[in-house]
Amino acid sequence: MTRAIIADPDLPVKVATGKRKRPCISLNEGCIGRLYTGLPMWCSVNPAIRAPELDRLTPAVDPGRIVVVGGGVAGLEAARAAALRGHRVVVLERRPDLGGRARLAAERRGRERWRLYVDWLRDEAVDAGVEIRLGAAADVAAVLAEQPDAVILATGSRLRDAAPPSGTPLLDVDTLLEHGLPTGAMSDPGGTPPEPAGRVSRALVLDDEGGFLAPTAAEVLVAAGCSVEIATTHTSVGALIDPTQQPFVLRRLALAGVVQSPNLAWVPEAGAGIQLRPR
Repeated sequence: MTRAIIADPDLPVKVATGKRKRPCISLNEGCIGRLYTGLPMWCSVNPAIRAPELDRLTPAVDPGRIVVVGGGVAGLEAARAAALRGHRVVVLERRPDLGGRARLAAERRGRERWRLYVDWLRDEAVDAGVEIRLGAAADVAAVLAEQPDAVILATGSRLRDAAPPSGTPLLDVDTLLEHGLPTGAMSDPGGTPPEPAGRVSRALVLDDEGGFLAPTAAEVLVAAGCSVEIATTHTSVGALIDPTQQPFVLRRLALAGVVQSPNLAWVPEAGAGIQLRPR
């Protein structure tokens, strides 16, 4: 119950009254994971643990029309809070479902509970009066048609525009998780599935993040029949994964035969692919 009450400090009252409770999704990253590293506690599903003022929403002095572009965690949380303050809110999400990166994170074994949080945010937002439109492109005309008083951009991030060396395929991890490995990954920072161009048998995962992205990508690639190496700028693969989960992640990579290469930087070399160098 400790983690559950961190996620929702009002949990006992909500259970007693039958109200919907904010779910603990058992990630450990914000609570016990940070405790083990001597850092202040936060919570992956309750931003008010870090910023208590988010739990003290006051009615808007002049309620207006707000358009939220993006239906991931940030967009849904912003929409919910704005609606609770009395604003009229519409969320425009270009995909057919909500969740953004949290939805992708839920594809990793052991992280499926991300879906509970996305569903909670959706239900809370709808109950607060938020209108959610899926498959809705938020171009200029669509946004202006709502006559908004404010627009909140919650569209997430995209792969940096990097030109790989000639003949070196480049694939964003989000594209890999969403569409799987194409038969011949061509450079595509924009997220569109690459065109087929022959089977991929070897893959190098370049990791600056130090979290779950590289291990998740590596496991997807292994399942697709690739031999995989992770080259990371950190002192180890998964260096920033919390201590309660890191051993399990590294064990799975070892059992899958993934080569782990820490303390490496990389530079593109025309005609030679990617050059790995000591960091």
